[in-house]
Amino acid sequence: MLLATGMFAYFTGDLDRASSSVGAARSRMDLGDPRLLDVLTLEGMVAHSRGEWFEHLRGELRSAGDSPELASTVFDCHL
Repeated sequence: MLLATGMFAYFTGDLDRASSSVGAARSRMDLGDPRLLDVLTLEGMVAHSRGEWFEHLRGELRSAGDSPELASTVFDCHL
């Protein structure tokens, strides 16, 4: 539900609501959740729309360095 809310908010131009939906969804998911890829993709779309893409990507890649599962998910969604 949070992902759908975030996507709707993003595509209607409400970046703040989309971002808060992403944050809430990420906090409730574990690394093995297949929906995490979609949540991280939405998070990247919001960052790109705000002009924060490269800094966001750099932070995601750094945080994924300790976890091979997270690293592959982050890498895939940012492609």
